[in-house]
Amino acid sequence: MDIRQVLKAQFSMALEIMEGTLGNCTQEMLDATPPGGGLQSLGVIAAHAAVNTDFFLNAGFAGGEMLLAQGDLAQRAGIPLGETWQTEVWVAGANVQLEPLREYLRALIASVDSVLSAATDEQLEREVPAGPNTMPAWQFLGVIGLVHLMQHGGEVTAIAGTMGVRGPY
Repeated sequence: MDIRQVLKAQFSMALEIMEGTLGNCTQEMLDATPPGGGLQSLGVIAAHAAVNTDFFLNAGFAGGEMLLAQGDLAQRAGIPLGETWQTEVWVAGANVQLEPLREYLRALIASVDSVLSAATDEQLEREVPAGPNTMPAWQFLGVIGLVHLMQHGGEVTAIAGTMGVRGPY
C-alpha cells in the first residue's frame, strides 16, 4: 500500500470524526468552557486542531496557502489568522462559529485528498525539521500532524461526551 493512501485514510477519518461529533453539538456547547480551568472551549480546541492540520498539510507540506486564509472563511468561522498555536492572544481572538468550522473541516478533508494524491515521491521523502533533528515529510505528517489532530479530536469527543453528545457513530 502506498503511504499516500495510508495518510489520506488516517487524516480523513480523524477529520470526519471531529466534524461528525461537532455536528451533534450546538453553538452553546462550542462556546462553553469545561469546569476546572484546565481546558479551553470545545470550539477553540477544534479550531486549533483544524488550523494546525491546515498549516502542516497546505502550507508546510504543499508549500501553498492555508485554506483558512482563502476568502472569508477565517472571518465567518471566527478563527484568528496569523499563528497556529493556542496562545492566550489566539484564544482571546477566537469566536468560533459552529457551521463555518464544520465547513472548514469538510474542506480540509477534500484538501487532504487532493494534496496527498498530487504529492510526489520527492515531496514525501524530503527531510523536514523535527525538533533538533529531521525526518521525511511523510513521517512528519503521520507522527506530528496526524497524532496532533487525533489527540485533539479525542479531547473534543470527550468534552462533548461530558455534555451528553455522542460521537458520529
